[in-house]
Amino acid sequence: TITSRVTGGSSLTAVGDISIEAADATTVVMVAGGFAASSQAAVGAALSTVYVGSTILAGIDASDVTSTGGAVSLTAGIEPPAETDPSSLPLGVSGLDMPSATSSGIVSVTVGGAASGKNAGGLGISVNVVENDLEASITGGSDVSALTGVTLSAVDASVIDALAFGGAGAGLVGATAPAADV
Repeated sequence: TITSRVTGGSSLTAVGDISIEAADATTVVMVAGGFAASSQAAVGAALSTVYVGSTILAGIDASDVTSTGGAVSLTAGIEPPAETDPSSLPLGVSGLDMPSATSSGIVSVTVGGAASGKNAGGLGISVNVVENDLEASITGGSDVSALTGVTLSAVDASVIDALAFGGAGAGLVGATAPAADV
């Protein structure tokens, strides 16, 4: 939980702008792989799951907030970083080129593959869930005033880039099943 609040009968006065912000810019990079090889039958599977959940609160409760010459703003939000470089992270993988830049909060790459002389199956599944609770509020009989205005905003700008691959090569039967659930 990320919280930014003015509470408990506080009195806050400023000549300029007053900004009360609570924000999260978490970045998750997930790489999963599963491979198999055999002369008879092979099944290679990879599953990756990412669950991100945050509670972000910005508020004024039972307090007085006044800007005599500017604005008062309350902001609660989720925003991916301006830019992340996943290719520079020590992920311990070889032969897999990560993007050089992304503005995603979640980057997920899942690869499953198999090779066999007779039968092969490859499966790659990626499941990514973002569940955030955001609140920007003025409660408890608070008195909030500003010369140029009072704004409240709660914005979830979460971004997910997910890739799932399944590959198979066989002498007789080969099957693949990539799936991404975002």
